[in-house]
Amino acid sequence: MTIIRRTNRLLDAVPRSQLRLLGRSRSSFQVLGFTGLAAAALITQMLTDWTGQSNWLMTAVTAGCVGTFYLLAFSTKIITGVEQLVYYHHEIAVLTVTAALVAALGGPVLPFLDLTVIGLGTFLVFGRLGCLLVGCCHGRHQQWGVRYPKAMSTNGFRRELVGVRLLPTQLIESACVLLVVVIGCVMVVRGAPAGAVFAWYLVAYDLVRFTLEFFRGDDRPYYRGFSQAQWLALMLTLLVVGAELLGWLPWVGWHLAAAAAMLAVVGGLTLIRRYPSSRRDPFGRRLTNADIAELAAGLDRIGQGGQVAGTNGPGPGDDPIQIQLCRTSFDLTVSSGRTAEGTHYSLSAGHGLSNKSTLEIAALIQQIRHPDNRITILSRSAGIRHLIVDDAEPAINPVRSAAVR
Repeated sequence: MTIIRRTNRLLDAVPRSQLRLLGRSRSSFQVLGFTGLAAAALITQMLTDWTGQSNWLMTAVTAGCVGTFYLLAFSTKIITGVEQLVYYHHEIAVLTVTAALVAALGGPVLPFLDLTVIGLGTFLVFGRLGCLLVGCCHGRHQQWGVRYPKAMSTNGFRRELVGVRLLPTQLIESACVLLVVVIGCVMVVRGAPAGAVFAWYLVAYDLVRFTLEFFRGDDRPYYRGFSQAQWLALMLTLLVVGAELLGWLPWVGWHLAAAAAMLAVVGGLTLIRRYPSSRRDPFGRRLTNADIAELAAGLDRIGQGGQVAGTNGPGPGDDPIQIQLCRTSFDLTVSSGRTAEGTHYSLSAGHGLSNKSTLEIAALIQQIRHPDNRITILSRSAGIRHLIVDDAEPAINPVRSAAVR
């Protein structure tokens, strides 16, 4: 727990929408983006010199990549009305333009694709750090992670998730991509066959992204229970394997194993979701960030005295308890009131709540409404879980269980 608390303390200092640079406050996301672009251009030019390829052609490719990035970003905003930067869309567009441009200028396509993916990865390393600072592309609720302050909600961060610990998937992805890029650079320096680094980066990143998508918590398109990014990761890996089988790229056996593993996960999870086990959590789900946002909005309403369900009899110390109640679309009912012991919450669900689900919901209530106080989970009665917030006790260990059965 000490390691988790220290990690959380460090991560809580990370969010910031602005960075001070050259005497002015500038967008954190833009500062990291331009830093990544500069680093990508520098590394690709150094590797171009090392491999003996044309520097002017690499400069043309870099300009083409930057132009493609902005053209796609502006086109998406015009078509959808929303500014969206989807990495896979840009990766596919940039690599397509690079191949077409190099071929049109009479250069060797595969060596320049090798260099381009190194540049893409370098840019992404810094880009994901920018996401971490401003709160986009975040993960699901966890006991360790980043808590974004209320000030971030003015810059597009979802207000209902303020104060909720979110897994720093941006930081994890940045670290993984950095490793992929470093290995790719070593492959280039050691004279890997043309196309080998291109295939390495695509498959390695696809594996990282496919896995991390299970922990992402921001809004994104889904189909059949898997995100758009997961389907694209699987598709690109299968394309690489197909190109290797046709002899267009150097054959690497583990790429086929990676594609098979992703297919097995998709097939296995599809079957599991279709035939649920009776041994699962009776609550039946892990809360998504949309669920958490709905819960936060409900807690705000009852915290402001909304949705009064009724008045209990005398509570501890013969004090009447005014009960406020909220019901969510995911079958969770939360009621709240004040007692002599502190703020009291009762949790219930149609099929019951397991200890694990109760702990998760209690931690969320603590983070959303009582970040400085401890919550104690009392024994359940008639299928209802009871929580007491100790208003006088700091949240050293935020949630504890007195008698969870």
